[in-house]
Amino acid sequence: MTMSQGFTVLLATLHLAVGVSEGAKIIALKAPAETGDPASPLIHRANSVSGTLGGCARVIADYPTFELATVNSRELGACMQSLKASGVIALEKPTFDEIRVNGYTFPSDGPPSGLPSWAPRAGSSARMYLVQFIGPSRPEWLAFVEDLGDPIGYLPDNTFLVRMSGGGGERARQQAFVQHVSPYEPAYKIARDLAPKEEAINLTVQIDEGQDASQAIGLLGSLGAPVLDIDRKGSTSTVGVVAGWSEILALAALPEVLWIERRVPPQISDERAGLVLAGRHNGTSPTNPGTYQSWLASKGFCTSTSRPPGCYDYWNRVAVFDSGLDVQDGPS
Repeated sequence: MTMSQGFTVLLATLHLAVGVSEGAKIIALKAPAETGDPASPLIHRANSVSGTLGGCARVIADYPTFELATVNSRELGACMQSLKASGVIALEKPTFDEIRVNGYTFPSDGPPSGLPSWAPRAGSSARMYLVQFIGPSRPEWLAFVEDLGDPIGYLPDNTFLVRMSGGGGERARQQAFVQHVSPYEPAYKIARDLAPKEEAINLTVQIDEGQDASQAIGLLGSLGAPVLDIDRKGSTSTVGVVAGWSEILALAALPEVLWIERRVPPQISDERAGLVLAGRHNGTSPTNPGTYQSWLASKGFCTSTSRPPGCYDYWNRVAVFDSGLDVQDGPS
């Protein structure tokens, strides 16, 4: 499901931090265990003894290929050296105790900091919450959150944006594997390149259709907003609108609004399209092949009549794609 970024502070009785952190977090990689049977599944051997790593770190979560542990911050350096000397590969994970969203960063056990003074705050009507686990998600942890509400998206590290009631947030705070719960703040929904007091901005607004979106739709309708695209699978709608700063703040304050950003109209920018639009392509080849090939050669490309050493074949096609696989220090 799609989502952008954004979050909030629970005020007064809905104070955000759970505060289970005991110091620095580390992960200790497990070494593969020899089974003697090439056909058997690969297993990994735990490094801890009775829940303790090297006598200096306490294991708080166990995973198939690593253990997550906490270390007294004052003893972190000595503990890491001790683990290294014993052959254990351990990695510090300071970002496991941070909330990071849309350029805002603050400790998991404290209130959000650095929020702009112009931003409204989420109140008792908040229906979107940040829920951060003590470490990488485990199936049973995510199942618990799914029982509370609907996870809408993931944020690094170990944080989910969850649609749920305030009562669900209170239940989440009571779990040992949850270290932070707070509402989705309006300030986090507004792209950082949008400047206060700016007027007549071409915007894209993402709305959560899993909530009552009547207020947002009504406000957008009053601005003459056309619906550009609806992602039914993700239960979100994307709406294009021209609005000023005051309308941006009003939209961000609505619980059903997920993200607001500047809309950049799509443009045809590939080389052949440029030639077609310039009237220099007949659908098969450039209409000025000599001039065009000279231009290609001046840029270091090979042509059909010239192939100097080190030139690039201009007919090569390059595709960029996201495999969906993250490269991490330790598997999660």
